Amino acid sequence: MRLSFRLAPLFAGLLLCAAPAMAEEAYFKTPSGNIFCGYDDYSGAPYVRCDIRNYTPTTGKTPADCDLEWGDSFEVGANSKRGGLVCHGDTIINPDARTLGYGKAFSRGGITCLSEQRGLTCKNKRGHGFFLSRAKQQIF
Repeated sequence: MRLSFRLAPLFAGLLLCAAPAMAEEAYFKTPSGNIFCGYDDYSGAPYVRCDIRNYTPTTGKTPADCDLEWGDSFEVGANSKRGGLVCHGDTIINPDARTLGYGKAFSRGGITCLSEQRGLTCKNKRGHGFFLSRAKQQIF
């Protein structure tokens, strides 16, 4: 059976309707305005990245293979076996990000971030992630 050229757009439209859901991104910051985070699932695996502006470094030295910024950006994926530091030349800081009040949580794609006065904790369902505050940064 031959497909009529007039019916081709209809079939193409039906194929688009069956496409997977659109990727999602979201941004939030702590009430102090010191920690900014972004969530996305564009690569198929959801992850959260957070950048901290003012802090006393507690994560060690910059690795030899990182010639960009180091120590102020952290990430965790939904399937990560450990949170991590990001060697980066960009920032996730977005002044228009919504404020995640103290005692509130952001939760998407198997990752939850809890904002508290003592700092921000982001972790996946396996319990891996990071904690950020001015005085301490910890990966677990």
